Formats: sequence, C-alpha cells, structure tokens
Amino acid sequence: MRMMAAAERPPKHAWVNRRQVQRAEAAAGTQARPATSRGKSGCSCGGGCPKCRGAARSEVPRGGLSLSISPAPVAPGDRTEASDDPAEQTTTSGSTSGNRIDVTFDPTSTTPTPDCDRLILTQWIQMTGDGSPIMPGTYYTPWTCRDPTALSDCTYLDHGSCAYKTPYPVDRGIGSAGWSNASGSSPATYHDAPTTGGGDKGFRSSSNPGGWQTVTYYFGNYAFCAAGTDCGTWYDGVGWEYTKTAADHAAGRAGKATATASLVPPSPGDRIIAAFDQYNSVKGFTPCLYSSTP
Repeated sequence: MRMMAAAERPPKHAWVNRRQVQRAEAAAGTQARPATSRGKSGCSCGGGCPKCRGAARSEVPRGGLSLSISPAPVAPGDRTEASDDPAEQTTTSGSTSGNRIDVTFDPTSTTPTPDCDRLILTQWIQMTGDGSPIMPGTYYTPWTCRDPTALSDCTYLDHGSCAYKTPYPVDRGIGSAGWSNASGSSPATYHDAPTTGGGDKGFRSSSNPGGWQTVTYYFGNYAFCAAGTDCGTWYDGVGWEYTKTAADHAAGRAGKATATASLVPPSPGDRIIAAFDQYNSVKGFTPCLYSSTP
C-alpha cells in the first residue's frame, strides 16, 4: 500500500499525488480528472476517501526497507539527532558509543516501483519512563521546545535542535536521500544510536531512589517521497525500540536497541502521519506544494 500524507495546507492551496489519484480512479473504473491549477486536486477528498484509500491499498509495496542493529561505536564525525547535552539525546553524538541502527529503503525491491526524485526516511519517537509515555520536556527540561510538536500520546517526529524547519533528517546531514526515476535509482538511508542518562529524573540508585528503573524509546521509521511524481507518498517502514535500565546505567552500558516489526505503509491518521502533520503545522512547513498544469 502506498498512501499520501495529509500534511498541513495553506488556506487556499492543496497538494496531491497525481499518480496515486490516477491509479485510484483507474482501479475504481472512473476517468482521472485533470488538475488545472494550484489547489485543484484530482480527487476531491485529497486522497483520503474510501475510493482512494481502497485503491491505494491494492498496491501493497513488498520489501524495500531493511534494518540492521549493531553495538559498534559511532565515529566522532558521524552525528545523528544530537541534542545540546551529549548525555541526553534521542540519538547519537560524537562521544556516544553504543547500539547503532541502520535503516535502508531500496526502491528497486519495492512493488510498484516508486517514481520519486527524492526518497527520505523519517522517524517518530515515543519516550516512556517505567512504562508510561512522557512528554519530551517533562523527561528532560531542555527538550520543552519539542512539546508543541508532540501528539497527545507524547509521540513526536524525532528531531534534534528545535531550530530545524523541515521534517527530513537528511536535511540535517543524517543519512542519505535516495531516488527512483527514469535516470535510475539509489536507496535512502538513516542511522541512529540512542543514549540517555535518565533525563531530569535520572536512573534509580541508592543515592537516587526516585529515579527511573527503565527508560524505553519506541521508534517507527518510514520511507517518504519528498519530490517528484509520487511526492507525498508513504512507503513501508520498520519499528524498533531502545531500552536502558538502572542496571545498565550503573554498569556504564549504553542500553540496547531491538528491531520489533516490519510496518506496512501508513493510512491517514496513523502515528507517523499525525506526527508528521503536527511537526509541519508547528514549523510552518508544507510538503509537495506545487502548481498543476493541464
């Protein structure tokens, strides 16, 4: 299944994946309507109605996304979503050594083949302390600026500095963008290696009996077309989690990353799309906005 993102829109504009609309209408036995100006969608629902969703779900991409986890240390220049404090980050900094995750989206092993000029990988995160979801700013005060981008269940689109304005990690130098079009193809990549000192509360110990016993970060990575014919299309993903315990902290261990699931492409309202839309709304970013000509 391949699904358009329902991202934040300016008041008088809309964006739509024309290729998906044409496939949806063809599957439904109707003729695709040409979009003649900015804001005119080939599907009046913008891709979210039962007709478009049903047609999209008939095209389930197979394969495409792979994941590997290793305990190798990360080189100083290999930064990911670093925070200002190297002990408190959702991903790695130059001084971090610990579990690393590498995610790759290969368009050549995806069916149907994407027609996309810029494939990227995104990531949502939900942090929990002793089993309960917690807002980023509640967990660690310097992350309060992330709270506006979080959903009610504390999930948010993973990002480092709150000054970032786009939802694409590759724009911050994390991983690489891929493509799949008439000129050829290349995979999209992403990497991560979380670590934590337990945030403001710290980990439980004899001197800190009120600290966390277990901190777990839940993640979901999805491939997304950020430019080209299929712009706005979501592809499959992978789920994983990072866990660190008080015992890990006491022993100087970084914690453990574990792959948990292969994820089908999301539907409107799914966690990654909701977090993506929330981030874009707060940051004022509109993906895939373009004029359509007859």
